[in-house]
Amino acid sequence: MGAYKKLNKQDVYITSYEANKSYRALGDDGFEAFDIDAFYTVSSSGDYFISPFDTTTGNSGTLFNRILGFRSLFHLYYSNFTSQSAETGELAQSGSFDNFIMSSLATGSYKTGFRQLPNNANVFSLPRKHIGIGIKPNTFVMHVSGATATDGYSGSYMANGYYETGSDGIDDSADDYIAAPADEELLRVGDGIEYVDDGEGSLVISASSALSDTGSFKVGDIIYPHGIVSITTGSLLSLATTELDMRWKATQPIYTYNVRCQVKDSELNFSQHPSVINGKEGVLHDNVTGSAFHPYITTVGLYNDANELLAVSKFSQPIPKSDSTEMTFVVKLDM
Repeated sequence: MGAYKKLNKQDVYITSYEANKSYRALGDDGFEAFDIDAFYTVSSSGDYFISPFDTTTGNSGTLFNRILGFRSLFHLYYSNFTSQSAETGELAQSGSFDNFIMSSLATGSYKTGFRQLPNNANVFSLPRKHIGIGIKPNTFVMHVSGATATDGYSGSYMANGYYETGSDGIDDSADDYIAAPADEELLRVGDGIEYVDDGEGSLVISASSALSDTGSFKVGDIIYPHGIVSITTGSLLSLATTELDMRWKATQPIYTYNVRCQVKDSELNFSQHPSVINGKEGVLHDNVTGSAFHPYITTVGLYNDANELLAVSKFSQPIPKSDSTEMTFVVKLDM
């Protein structure tokens, strides 16, 4: 048997927390299992007429056009980074487009926060069902195996003893990493190189001691809420999914309804359980009539205004009801 108590509006409130789930996509089979699309985009000037030779089908069944894909990529994430600062020569943000900047540091002197889209790029699209509301920052890791992994510091990266950030128009000594890098900054132990999310929307080469000081190690951008990974470094544009091992954590908010049931010391001090009645006359047993008797609470049920049972919370063990102290029971429902 139970006793009823009316709840007030302020007794019900909502809290939330973020749950994270780890994922790993290894090679072609992993990309196909998680419906991860990998496609190549390329720039094109002037008017463009759609050609079937520019279209590919991703693992999700979506058709991708490499020309239109590049224009979409530029418009969504790079369109503000087109003008060059006269003072520093860096690409500064301009215009009123929302490029989904992942860090407040992108407008300052933090070099990896600036975005630059070359004439082509590799794009990896992680589906919504495997990222929730977005990839958790600082969790995305892309390990590259095979010969292409050793090219991360080749070509345009090395110029006159400095590690060049690209064709930014700045003298080497103005913004680049001076002196020879340590071995662990060039190659990780084992086969290939790992590229990691720096938590600020940039994909950088792992095991570097200078990530916060220079952009020389940046290889692309990551848009957490969209699940988009854009590879903008020329030496990595030929990556094949057979050589990739991706790991990340999805983010999903969990909303919890908290129902606070307050019981005063003078309330619910009598049991309505049939076992307390002796015989058919309705006489109480002697052991429940004394002042030392305290009923036990085993269950809290939540009802609506129509007296319909909505939820039941059962305790792991009966709780004695106090007649000298107010008690509060909080029922939590994850939605």
